[in-house]
Amino acid sequence: MMKQQTQPVRKRKRTDKEDESKTAVSSAEEASEIAKCIVDGGTKNANRIILLLNTIESNDTKEDTMLASVKGLAKVFQSFSNTVLAPKKEKNKKVETVRNWLLDQQAEFIEILLRLVPNHAATAVNYAALEAMIEVMRNNKETSEEYEFPYSLLSRLLKAMVSSTNTKKEILEALVDDYCNFDDVRYYLLKAFAKLFQSKTGTQSQSKSTMLQNSFLVLNSLEMPTSTEDISRFLISPEPHEDHSIRQLKSHKKVFSECWLTYLENNIPSDIFREILISLPEEVMPHMTNPKLLIDFLRDSYDLGGYLSILALHGVFVLIYQYNLDYPKFYEKLYLLLNGDVFEMEHRKRFFGLLDKFLSSSMLPAYLVAAFIKRLSRLCLRATPVGCMIGIRLVYTFLKRHPSCKVLIHNPNAYPEFDPYIMSEPDPSKSRALESSLWEMQSLRSHYHPDVAKLVCVLEDPALRKKEMNLARACQTTYSKLLKQELNRGHEAGHEDTELPTTYLKPTALVTAVGWTLPSSPNNI
Repeated sequence: MMKQQTQPVRKRKRTDKEDESKTAVSSAEEASEIAKCIVDGGTKNANRIILLLNTIESNDTKEDTMLASVKGLAKVFQSFSNTVLAPKKEKNKKVETVRNWLLDQQAEFIEILLRLVPNHAATAVNYAALEAMIEVMRNNKETSEEYEFPYSLLSRLLKAMVSSTNTKKEILEALVDDYCNFDDVRYYLLKAFAKLFQSKTGTQSQSKSTMLQNSFLVLNSLEMPTSTEDISRFLISPEPHEDHSIRQLKSHKKVFSECWLTYLENNIPSDIFREILISLPEEVMPHMTNPKLLIDFLRDSYDLGGYLSILALHGVFVLIYQYNLDYPKFYEKLYLLLNGDVFEMEHRKRFFGLLDKFLSSSMLPAYLVAAFIKRLSRLCLRATPVGCMIGIRLVYTFLKRHPSCKVLIHNPNAYPEFDPYIMSEPDPSKSRALESSLWEMQSLRSHYHPDVAKLVCVLEDPALRKKEMNLARACQTTYSKLLKQELNRGHEAGHEDTELPTTYLKPTALVTAVGWTLPSSPNNI
């Protein structure tokens, strides 16, 4: 009797109702085994992709199973990218049907990845989803002969990452550290950023603020090329030809400039505004095609006042001396920032460091430097001991750096009856500082704090032979440090038993005339 030949079971196209009831993978080992089976078996096992997709789409999937499923699907689509998904000139109807079905599954995989990268609770899953997304981008191309970057996929990934409040800082850093060292990824990332910042949908909502904060974390970490020779690493193959615009340094500077200029047009959150102003002179301006376009932003930032004003002037200073910007009244604006609050501000170290830098040029006129010296000296009269130490160091440094101002130390032409210096004059050229003298420094010799009185004595030497003083050390001094220093005075090594002298007798009673005495123990109270 002949055996009846069995017909192969034809796989039916799944319906939406069947999708909902489809069981998912229950373990990491099973997920890895299914992925291996699909890779080894090719398209005949392709229907099992649905199991892995259902697994990563479920909220109840365990972390290890989720990881195995994401990595497994990445390997599956990578293997198909070299076979059925590979670009082909000759069309075959049956192959095209399978190819279109696989493209639909890959599109679903991409949608799930775009949710997993920013939103999944497990950081390991975020990393795996990001890596899988990059692999999809690497293998997603319409032709195998010419360079073609999947810009739309990168743009969708970027928007998903920076717009979500759940995106972890580590994932944003991974995007920069692991993938933005590819020149094409960084180039098209900047283009995607510029388009995202130009979007005017909605107002300055919480989501917009989140997007700007996350975007700054990425932008502030990018390392830009400094020469055409540095542009040599690409994610997508084949690499672009030598004449491609992406190989030109000016193209990278152009997209970098567009990205930052459109970013700064938005309402920047206050908690990152300061970091932006700090980054502009050294991290942003050198990579822009025309840094002078930042002047409007810097001018508006100066109007905010306080520490932000000095940071804004730092950017203007760089534009003036490195990019030949014509900016009148720069030093007049700087002069007005010197007031009684500067010695106590939180970021005084950077403030006075920048002030020192702005007045470092020997080409500055004597009347201008003299006005700053006099203003600092006058502010020292009402400053705290720490403020006095900062002011004295700056005065000494400016006098040593600008010898034409040494006449202020002992000016024989100064008026003995009154000081001609006009503190309230906003224009340094009209303050009459060179007609005055540093009587304020002489007054500080009688300061109640011994360190201030001792420090100001350096000005007694007309030749100013000592080198410029360490300003950073003075800016880091606090009241607690001064108190600790005083408490330890006389108790150095070998003098632990030394008793500090006092200007009064040690009391033995509260009111001796009445006979009240100090209690010797709590029981006497």
